[in-house]
Amino acid sequence: MPMSAKVKSPVFIDSLQFVVSEISNFPSYIKAVLKDDTGNVCSIFEKNVNREENVVIWRNLNDLPYGVYTLDLFHEKAESRIQLVKRI
Repeated sequence: MPMSAKVKSPVFIDSLQFVVSEISNFPSYIKAVLKDDTGNVCSIFEKNVNREENVVIWRNLNDLPYGVYTLDLFHEKAESRIQLVKRI
């Protein structure tokens, strides 16, 4: 099954948006782990997604320092790793 949750933009300021599609089971579970450039876990996001939701927002990332991050995204049985940049 292809990844059915994707980051809307690889650049963020204080929140990340995930576009969710092609969900086979409801509710569907999404987990995201944000790591800094040294590999330390900075934040974890977990949510059950309902049928009506096609955009999920991870808020309150404004306390993280600016820089490059790695996002490990898990949805259903798929996972992906994405490079992100937090900017002003």
